[in-house]
Amino acid sequence: MHKIFIVAKNVFSTRILKPTYYWMIFAPLLLAVGALLFNYYSAEQQKNSQPSIAIIAPQGVREILNNSKSEYKVAHTTNLDKAKMLIKDGTLDGALYISKNFKTAKFIYNNLSDKSMPFEALQSDVNSSRATLQAQKLGLTQDQWQVLFGNTQLKQVTYNESTRKEQPVYNGYSSTQIFSQAATILVFFLLTSYISIAGTEIGREKGDHLLESIVSAMPAKNHFAGKMLGILYLIGFQLFIYGIVFSLAKVGLHALGKDNLIDFTQIQGITWQCATITTLLMVSAVMLYVLLASLLASFVSRSEDISQATSSVASFMLIPYFVSFIAQDSPNGTISVMLSYLPFTAHGLMPIRISHFATSYTNGWISVAISFVAVIIMYLWAFRTYQKNVFNYSELKPLKALISTFKKQ
Repeated sequence: MHKIFIVAKNVFSTRILKPTYYWMIFAPLLLAVGALLFNYYSAEQQKNSQPSIAIIAPQGVREILNNSKSEYKVAHTTNLDKAKMLIKDGTLDGALYISKNFKTAKFIYNNLSDKSMPFEALQSDVNSSRATLQAQKLGLTQDQWQVLFGNTQLKQVTYNESTRKEQPVYNGYSSTQIFSQAATILVFFLLTSYISIAGTEIGREKGDHLLESIVSAMPAKNHFAGKMLGILYLIGFQLFIYGIVFSLAKVGLHALGKDNLIDFTQIQGITWQCATITTLLMVSAVMLYVLLASLLASFVSRSEDISQATSSVASFMLIPYFVSFIAQDSPNGTISVMLSYLPFTAHGLMPIRISHFATSYTNGWISVAISFVAVIIMYLWAFRTYQKNVFNYSELKPLKALISTFKKQ
């Protein structure tokens, strides 16, 4: 057991001293920061680039619209012909024309403008101004008008039969959906990195013919266990850094008054069961793919064959990643349901189905149990394959060597 920890410590200490390991950690963070800054910049640009629209309407209507404008700037032009000339030369982006008693209403705009035309906002403002004028004619007070025509904000919430708790929806997505999508993307980055690490750690020593001397000092199964434990150390260290960065970002943004960059309130809707199931499926997926890469690397005869072993696993990894996005639209589809229980694809499908409330938490725990049973089976298969192939230097490529073992059986 002591030797297993020595190997694990060696894998961990060697990797954390390499700049490439930290690039692997911070590259996803830089991508996330870039996406947040881009969204923030786009939102600010949208605020500062409201279209300039002239309102040609009776005096009372024009005054009401001037007060109720939301997504556009009102230009000081009250003549329709002049407004059309200004639209033509690009000075104005559009003109809202309303005739007396609202018999005619139309919006004229320049389709060459780079501004977004707020047709829905204009429609709402026109209807609101018409209602206001009618209220004035009927002698209604402002409070009475609000009772009749005031807006009620419709709040979107989803209801989970398992937890019987309402969960808020942000911009059409529940907090659990956002969490599951983020977890799927994070797993993709983790797998991309650790599949390569596993293949290198297992295949390099054999490809360089160093494994014979190592195995003479310790059993092959202990050496394999140490390698896997070292990779688990690296994964845990990376997740620990993400936790620290997230905490510092929350405190730092609050101190700088930039809390609006990240909406931390969305996390409040995530239940502990959803978070736990998603996290466990993430961990099991990383372990499964790392073990599969290690298994294939056991057949390596030369260092040049390592890339072939890892690329095969990486190609297989893309299937659940892309299917998870398809499952967003059909979480109860036959393929989505089947793949949500299969060990190598459950991490991409089951969290999505849970976030859409297309299945219960009980089924989520069943999927977790199946995945961890598969991890145990995969580990036993991988280390036995590693033991058998310590001194095997076949000319077959790793994938072909694996297929040939099935044929022999």
